[in-house]
Amino acid sequence: MNKKFLNLLTLAAILISCIPYNVKVNAASNYPIILLSCYQKTLKIGDSFYLAAVSSNGSIPTFKSTSSKIASVTSLGEVTAKSPGTCKINVKDKRTEISCKITVTKTKIVLSEKSISIEHNESFKLNVTTSTKGDITYKSNKTSVAVVDENGTVTGCKPGDAIISVKADSTTVQCKVKVKTPTVKLNPSSLSMYRGQSAKITAEVSSKINPVWKSNRTSVANVDENGYVTALKHGTALITATVDGTYNGKCRRYQKNM
Repeated sequence: MNKKFLNLLTLAAILISCIPYNVKVNAASNYPIILLSCYQKTLKIGDSFYLAAVSSNGSIPTFKSTSSKIASVTSLGEVTAKSPGTCKINVKDKRTEISCKITVTKTKIVLSEKSISIEHNESFKLNVTTSTKGDITYKSNKTSVAVVDENGTVTGCKPGDAIISVKADSTTVQCKVKVKTPTVKLNPSSLSMYRGQSAKITAEVSSKINPVWKSNRTSVANVDENGYVTALKHGTALITATVDGTYNGKCRRYQKNM
């Protein structure tokens, strides 16, 4: 026997004690007196409580909700909040009927950020608090730009704008996401080298993506995946460091005369 039901029995006993012993019910009219443990209640979605009801004639009243979509009720009087709104729990014993007004409040969602700015491959965790214990779901309207996992971690996929919708019960709030265009800066921006020499070019990338290195004249100078350039023969070559296949930094390499 759970705690809520034990509380119900206790309330019923209290209500019975509240009925005066000398109350007389007119048998002809047959209108018993019904007492309730409460006559109005405000609940959050998912909350429940027992509505205790006692009839003066000793019979067991029946319970019925005017809108089970808002709040349902069992034959024992357990009321459960389902969705925002107002309804009544009608308690009836023969010709006597009394009601308890139920108000179910809308779930509140609070986001740590209403808008964020990130880059490709960068992640940001949305902190969410709700007024209920219901499940929280996340959804991106443009998964090509930004994705979000079940824990609210948003990851940038490519430059653009997206909206992350956060839903709990029937309430939805949104967070705007801007995935920025990455920038690439090379240091140094030019090199003068002798044949056979090597030098390191450093790429300062605004995102967390490793650049792809390339030489436009591999016969003059080549470059490895870490940005090390090796001079091969006299001439000029252009070294590029590309991020996302579009955004790049450039360094010119000039061959010194021997």
